[in-house]
Amino acid sequence: MYTLGHMAMEGYMENAIKHYRAKHRPPISQAQLAKLIGIDRPLLSKMENDKARPTPGQLELMARMFGVPPTCIILKDNEEN
Repeated sequence: MYTLGHMAMEGYMENAIKHYRAKHRPPISQAQLAKLIGIDRPLLSKMENDKARPTPGQLELMARMFGVPPTCIILKDNEEN
């Protein structure tokens, strides 16, 4: 779980990575994203389910790929288009 001040951010990374994978055109699979950021698919699955955290480098690669700041992946605004 991530915290920002007193607010719990549990589940945000899960929602964000899945959201951006689906939003990507064309949509990108877990296996494809994992390969692009240099990890295996089971580790990406753990990240999506808040069981593991990406390294700063992995976070930066995902952010660049999705065209968003790294904070959007950790603290995704569920109202974003």
